[in-house]
Amino acid sequence: MSWTLVLLAFLALLIALSAMGLYAVNHSQRSFETSVRQVEAGTQQADSASSTMGAIMASVQRVNELMNEIAVASNEQRAGIGEVNTAVGDMDNTTQQNAALVEQASLAASQLQAEAQRLDEAVARFKLADRSQEPASLPSHSVGSLTAEHVPRLAGQTSYAAG
Repeated sequence: MSWTLVLLAFLALLIALSAMGLYAVNHSQRSFETSVRQVEAGTQQADSASSTMGAIMASVQRVNELMNEIAVASNEQRAGIGEVNTAVGDMDNTTQQNAALVEQASLAASQLQAEAQRLDEAVARFKLADRSQEPASLPSHSVGSLTAEHVPRLAGQTSYAAG
């Protein structure tokens, strides 16, 4: 009987080893399936990260485009401000020229007014005879007998010397 016991023990050992092998295979298969699921999840995360990076790159590109547009607009605005400054300078020059012309016109008007006053005074010196009087009764210095020395100079109010 001893062989029978040894054989039974051997069979029990084989069954136990087979059960352990089966357990190891099942455990390995579950580990492999878990690893496959983790690799698939990692692949999905990598794809998602790739999509996110693509979106980030597109956003960075759009920001660059906006910054370029802002730079162009700033340059255009700078040029426009320069043109406005030039126009304001031109208007200032024109205003100063106009002020000088107004001053000159005012001076000329004052001079003309003074000249008109002198002319009034010069004309007031000559009194025409009343038309009802006879020509013989006119004074000896009548208009017909006036010479250059009797007519005062208008600008300087001096008489011409007869020469």
